[in-house]
Amino acid sequence: MNDLALFRRVWKASGFAAALIKSLARACGRRVLIEGLDDDYPKAPPPPDLSMPTADDATRWHTGYGGRWRHVLPLPNARMMLHVGAASVDNFFFVGDAWAQLLSRYLRPGSHVLDIGCGCGRTARFLVNNPHVVRYTGFDVFAPYVDWCNRFFGELHPGRFTFHHLDVRTGRYNPDGRLTCAEARFPAADGDVDLVYAASLFTHLYPDDARAYVEEARRVLRDDGLAVVSFHDRPEAGQRFSGSEHRADYDVAYFGEIARDAGFDVVEDVGDVCGQRTWVLGRRGIA
Repeated sequence: MNDLALFRRVWKASGFAAALIKSLARACGRRVLIEGLDDDYPKAPPPPDLSMPTADDATRWHTGYGGRWRHVLPLPNARMMLHVGAASVDNFFFVGDAWAQLLSRYLRPGSHVLDIGCGCGRTARFLVNNPHVVRYTGFDVFAPYVDWCNRFFGELHPGRFTFHHLDVRTGRYNPDGRLTCAEARFPAADGDVDLVYAASLFTHLYPDDARAYVEEARRVLRDDGLAVVSFHDRPEAGQRFSGSEHRADYDVAYFGEIARDAGFDVVEDVGDVCGQRTWVLGRRGIA
């Protein structure tokens, strides 16, 4: 199509301004896309699917990441990643890698690791090749996460990486659960765990529930074991706690009181990790 024919066609279809832009671009050897005129005009991406993952999601993987490769853990699909706080694959990898690096500092040979609120294995995937991890136990109140982890980790790391559904009632993730946090027992025997961690778990718990979980963490830890936990530390002014299951914030002194009441001392205040205050706790009188 010559320049004049192009000008006439666009003018007739979309007006003089669009025709002039198209013709000038043609004269300069360039192509300009115009909304409503060009079929390949960039379209806004579809809105993300914000609904909760389902049992069907527990059988799927992120097809945009190469699908399934032999001997390689797939990625959860986008909906599962979104609900552990990862709006993108980059964020999923970034946070998982950051936590795995942090935990590796406290791992000893022959460690049993307990992941409180494992989600869809964001941190676990970065520890599968750590030689110090001989057992990895994860649990979550949201069953599709646990099903996904058991299926895909189970294929590659049977027996070494195991995941459990803890049927605890929460308004957001498990409204029909039969247990309260105070009634729940972590899937580990007394003094059987070397390293407990809770990445972005206490950021969603009310104080009474946080107390119950900290007490359970102490129960399962060896005398010389450690717990690495994160929490939000920006409650409303003058409050020791504010928020909801969506985001819970604790005054630092208040969270320290919860830890001390359960028999822990703060071994190290790591500071900010992925936007959350992070502490390493040890059993009082041992660490």
